Amino acid sequence: MFVTTFYSYKGGVGRTSALVNTAYRLARRGKRVFVLDFDLEAPGLDAYGLCNTEEPRPGLVEYLSAFMETGTVPQLHEYVLESTLPGIAEKLCLMSAGKKDDAYRAALSQLDWKVLYRQKKGYFLMENLKAAIQEAFKPDYLLVDSRTGLTDISGICTLQLPNLVVLLFSLNQQNINGISPILRAIKSNKINRNIATLLVASPVPDMPQWVEARRERFEYARKTMGSAAEVVLPYDPFLAFKESIIDGFEGHQSNSYLGKAYDSLVEKIISANATDVLTLLKAAIAYKNEGNHDLAALKFREVIEIRPDSPEAWLEFGKFEKIQRKFKEACEYFEKAHLLAPRDCETLAQLATTFVYTDKLKCEEYFRKFLSLENDAQHILRVSEIVRIGLPELALEGFMKSTSLDPANPSTFIALGQTRMRLKHYREAADAYRHALEMSPNSLVNMFNLGTALARVGDERANSYFAKAIDIWEQTDNSGANRASLANQCEAMSHAYSALGRFDTAVKLLENALAVSQELEDSRIFSSLHYDYVSQKRFVLDIQKLLDTARRRAGTTPGSSLTQ
Repeated sequence: MFVTTFYSYKGGVGRTSALVNTAYRLARRGKRVFVLDFDLEAPGLDAYGLCNTEEPRPGLVEYLSAFMETGTVPQLHEYVLESTLPGIAEKLCLMSAGKKDDAYRAALSQLDWKVLYRQKKGYFLMENLKAAIQEAFKPDYLLVDSRTGLTDISGICTLQLPNLVVLLFSLNQQNINGISPILRAIKSNKINRNIATLLVASPVPDMPQWVEARRERFEYARKTMGSAAEVVLPYDPFLAFKESIIDGFEGHQSNSYLGKAYDSLVEKIISANATDVLTLLKAAIAYKNEGNHDLAALKFREVIEIRPDSPEAWLEFGKFEKIQRKFKEACEYFEKAHLLAPRDCETLAQLATTFVYTDKLKCEEYFRKFLSLENDAQHILRVSEIVRIGLPELALEGFMKSTSLDPANPSTFIALGQTRMRLKHYREAADAYRHALEMSPNSLVNMFNLGTALARVGDERANSYFAKAIDIWEQTDNSGANRASLANQCEAMSHAYSALGRFDTAVKLLENALAVSQELEDSRIFSSLHYDYVSQKRFVLDIQKLLDTARRRAGTTPGSSLTQ
């Protein structure tokens, strides 16, 4: 268990927000995380919605109060909540400050840390609390939200408990001058503990007219503290309105910048933990990314020997073997990871998307387990796309769950429609495309696919959608499309033009699709005839047949001019 305290000398620097976003990211990466709110006078962790509860639950203050009353350490579970957020359920636990009611305030007023530590009860109580958390929840990371300023509590949080202290400060003089002696006290602590530190400047505005002032303040901070800030969290005005868990890959632009900064903070924390399997795996992953597969395999085996109990180590080794197309070995390693972490959705996803190539029954088994546990619509969508390669009927269940979880995302309905088309469920496919079109009314993909679905059930409205698709197509610059996409687009749009009797244009498009696809040997190309990826050879044969038909209908021969 790697204990990390988040500390700030003053409030208003986003300390709790940084802790929550760190906890969320660690849990999303498969880490078991325990969050402890030690900011007893101004608790705020419960405002982020990590755990949904109707009634306030007792927390740290009630836990300490029970100890002072009875002299015995209470059972921990009744003071701890488990996260209910999608993707991190069962991986993140929270011990809040407490109920924040009248009894809480009365108990807090009677807590005298000086007396507790003078009697040596305080020190052993904190050590016992750490041990109890380790024993009961076995977290990889214990994250502590410390009170600000120079207090007894801040000393406990920055000196006794942690392996690492994340020191957050803004660039004004009060913050820099206040955090500097804390940094020195941690580095030269009297209890001879090796405590690492991480300096985080926050929140830092990034405006052109303040570039010089920003540079001067960073330089002042570096000279005063003797070290430069290692992470910079940008100012985001949105956080003034709402406590937020920010995903660096979604949301508005400033959220994306802040999300990436939180990602960087998490990487620094993981790197500081020499026992984290991800730290141990860095060399292996670096070799893998460089294409040095022999050394990568050697490093992966070294990590497995050191940490055979780590599901992450087996998972990463399996991913490596999967890239090498060693599916048997990959599945063996994924199953070892699954035995160690049977409810981990990423491992189940890897099992399903690997067994789809080798064992359809195993794929179905693991995919259904994955669907029963995963509530992240995008993750379900990505996994279902791969499962659809060999088991479209099974993938259909994933797409349906994805649309129910994320009904405002047109991509989920497109994927559902494509699968329905492949299975010849044309009316249901049309319904899916209508939903997608309502959200993206000018989408060429949605317009064409809805027209095709309707055409295949003989619905006369199909041609109106083909006409609209043609309008969009003729105003679209397709020069940047890759060759496989261009072949698919030309083949698909030839059907729209043919449906409206414009056979000359259909011929031109098919000739273009044929020329492009003939360059793509050993490729798989999406075909709107089959609503599936087909081999280049099959695609070319289909185009040649379509071209013969289109030429006859256009009244031309292969040697005739098609330029007029």
